[in-house]
Amino acid sequence: MIRVLASQPHVVALCRAQQIAVDTWAAIAVNDALDADTATGRGMRTSQTVAAARVGRSARVVRRARAISVRLGIMVELYRGRELSGDERKSLHAQSPGHRQRGLPNHYAMTVCPPRQRARVSIPRPGEYAQVLPHVEGFGHLPPEGGLGLTSHLLGILTLAAADAAEKTEPPPAAQHRRRGRPGIALAIATSTHPAAAWLLGQVRPGRIAGQLAGYQHGGWSSHDLATELTHQARQAGIATWETPRAPLGLLKVLLRRIDPHADVHLGTGPAFPGQIAQLEAPTEPCGRSACDGHGWITTTSATGYRSARPCPNCPPAVRRNDVDVDVDQEPPF
Repeated sequence: MIRVLASQPHVVALCRAQQIAVDTWAAIAVNDALDADTATGRGMRTSQTVAAARVGRSARVVRRARAISVRLGIMVELYRGRELSGDERKSLHAQSPGHRQRGLPNHYAMTVCPPRQRARVSIPRPGEYAQVLPHVEGFGHLPPEGGLGLTSHLLGILTLAAADAAEKTEPPPAAQHRRRGRPGIALAIATSTHPAAAWLLGQVRPGRIAGQLAGYQHGGWSSHDLATELTHQARQAGIATWETPRAPLGLLKVLLRRIDPHADVHLGTGPAFPGQIAQLEAPTEPCGRSACDGHGWITTTSATGYRSARPCPNCPPAVRRNDVDVDVDQEPPF
């Protein structure tokens, strides 16, 4: 029966789900069948450690293989093992010094249990026996010796869906559709972890502000520029940036209204950096003082005749030009 089951696609799928080879499951199942009573199939109490040593595998592999056998219905768990109590261990060491037993193993029965019958067998708790629900006469039986009909017993323990799957071809796997990234999530994560915005977004999940920052990510804002501008706008509005606000999401919404999402932060054509708003709105006329040359520069001549220029502190940067008077070698002094 075990050899025939090992060739069924349903059993192969169960072994693949448990990450165990089909031959390994068959070897463990045969070993358990040999340890059970020949006439009744009961009395299978081989521990996982002993079974693992026989087949050359680990105890975890034996546990996975037995779970497959229980699901197929060729093994029924009658008693769930348990750990020995402290008094039981002391008594065991007193009778047999150096004994390494730490608990009682599970008690199984090797049988042929159809799906309807094994669904009525309760799963035992540690230290208890399994219970059979009413209207069930036993939990299964062993195939008769000699004249064994494998087909009838296979149809009995396998589900109808599994029996049909053995005759049909397996369809190709469905295409795995990759989930699209959420707009603005990259900028939200980077801005939330930036030190300049820790006071505002340190306790906010990036997914909650991804929608608000989607336009800024599309406009080319970086996390550093946006975090710096948020802090600058908060200070301009007189908001304390040294403590966490009570409503960070509401404050973020207010601050974002003061920032243009379409500003060209790379070319500097928009208010992307602190002070650019005042710079754009500043007057473009020179100061008109006598020391200024009318282009935003102050030219001085040293005692040796060397002429130099420096920016005029009273003129706005917008009026400053580079076509100032230079030395004979045409090299600007700045």
